[in-house]
Amino acid sequence: MDISISEEQNQLIEITKKNVIPLLVGTGNCYPTIFVHTGSSVRYFQFQTGMDLESLRELALKTIREKCSEVLAYALAYDTCIEIDGSKADALIIESGDEEEAEAIEFAITYSRTEGQVEPLRPIAKMQSLLNEKRA
Repeated sequence: MDISISEEQNQLIEITKKNVIPLLVGTGNCYPTIFVHTGSSVRYFQFQTGMDLESLRELALKTIREKCSEVLAYALAYDTCIEIDGSKADALIIESGDEEEAEAIEFAITYSRTEGQVEPLRPIAKMQSLLNEKRA
């Protein structure tokens, strides 16, 4: 998959990894979180667990619209289970979008809490960016 991300997206991904991975590997607890780069700062908002992905994305978009007047990039992070090469794996999913791109990139970081292992970040899909939906 051909990907290119902005400096702001990269910064948000690094912040997400630094703040969320230790929680997942250590305690297994992680609230879905959106990190927003406003140009002058990074803000974050956490959400309740137990909602489906569509509802989470709708809430994240609503939060961006209501709380952030300037948005350069975002990273929406949530814990889930994915299938890779026929095997299920726990994963942190990071959806990252930029103000200049219509598509966001979804990344996965698989991990094992019992073994304390964390695999490298890998792109897994492209989707419509929340910021593209914000303009609509």
